[in-house]
Amino acid sequence: MSDTIEKVIEGLPDVWFDWYARLVPGALGVAAFAYASGKLNAIPSAGETLSILVLGYLVGHLLQPIVGSLTKAVERWQGKEGIYKRAKQDKNYNQDSLEKVSKAHAEANSMLACAVVLAFNSFWFWKIDPVPNLPWWFGAIGLYCIAAWLERTFARARKIMDLDAPAQAAPAHKP
Repeated sequence: MSDTIEKVIEGLPDVWFDWYARLVPGALGVAAFAYASGKLNAIPSAGETLSILVLGYLVGHLLQPIVGSLTKAVERWQGKEGIYKRAKQDKNYNQDSLEKVSKAHAEANSMLACAVVLAFNSFWFWKIDPVPNLPWWFGAIGLYCIAAWLERTFARARKIMDLDAPAQAAPAHKP
């Protein structure tokens, strides 16, 4: 395999993280804000779409330290990080399995970030108008995102335990 292809493959988890944890939640937040403000056309133009994506990516970067800290706190609380750290250091582990753990982390960050941007929008417009003209589904999607965030953190813990399962089932090696 060429060096270029290997570098692209190694970068995939980072691309997932950018996509899941930054772009999607940030774009959702920007689009929801524009929608609630009445400034988003029913069919956005190419310029509006590009603006939502660019601003969304920036918003996603601003959210990431907060969201990442909360997600990592839950993951540490689950107590599986030592297993994952050992698996990452051991080149004998299946890289696909390690990438699934990484992807679950990105998905968890994404879900929490989506909940945060929807909560921000709800708070912002509630502050302006005590009876906001927000669609009911802002709250429903936000609650779903919180549940999905927790589910993804527990799914990540299960994926880490799957990494450790072969090591636990293998007979002890005697020199």
